[in-house]
Amino acid sequence: MKKLVSGAISVEMPITAIDNKIFFPDVADIRGRRIKHISVYHPNLWLNTAFVTLKEMNTQNELIKSIPVHLLQFDNDPLFINKIVDLPHSFVDVSRIPAAERNGTLFFTFWFDEPKIWCKVRMKKNRTQIHPMEIKLTGAKTYFAENRDLHGKLFQNIIFSQPAFTPMGNETISYPWTCYLTLCKENNEFFQRVPLEYFYQRGTYDPLRLQNITFDFQKSYIETTNPENYGKSIFFNAVIDDNK
Repeated sequence: MKKLVSGAISVEMPITAIDNKIFFPDVADIRGRRIKHISVYHPNLWLNTAFVTLKEMNTQNELIKSIPVHLLQFDNDPLFINKIVDLPHSFVDVSRIPAAERNGTLFFTFWFDEPKIWCKVRMKKNRTQIHPMEIKLTGAKTYFAENRDLHGKLFQNIIFSQPAFTPMGNETISYPWTCYLTLCKENNEFFQRVPLEYFYQRGTYDPLRLQNITFDFQKSYIETTNPENYGKSIFFNAVIDDNK
């Protein structure tokens, strides 16, 4: 079961032939935050031959050892980490990958709590509204337009879908796996370069659960690495709190 989260930050890990252990970078935006889940994106050939070890910040012990990368794939039943992680002293063991095959990257997303923006989420008699959101990509980085209907709203989920055309009649993108979503509140990027596909939740019995967060959409944006997405749209539905 996915736990309530208030943010997610992605970290890209280059894999080289030289090092058997690849240590995570010291990411200021992750430091001191309680990690709920960790997801790995498109691990390719390293599913069963790379292992993650996490050191807990408070105890400096390796309380989570040698998790196969394939267990961290984003799915309906993610592992519950629930630790404040000492990221620069945590690592990926790639020693079982032949040196000749160590190329490319591993892309991790850390889902976390942010106490500063916690808001009570009603678990019983919870009423919601569902609103459309659309963004047309104009280049490698496109900011959301102002949406008065969503200003100050408390978000419980953001669902990406792939209709052929949006309700506005715009054609949708063909390469969602090359897109990344960043969502801001004030000057903080609480969701930072999260793969767009993580918000595609069709058929899932365990959708994302956001902690009734508000976002500043004019500061939020989508990046794409594929120019064939330019001029096409991405369509979402926002699930927001409707309890008075």
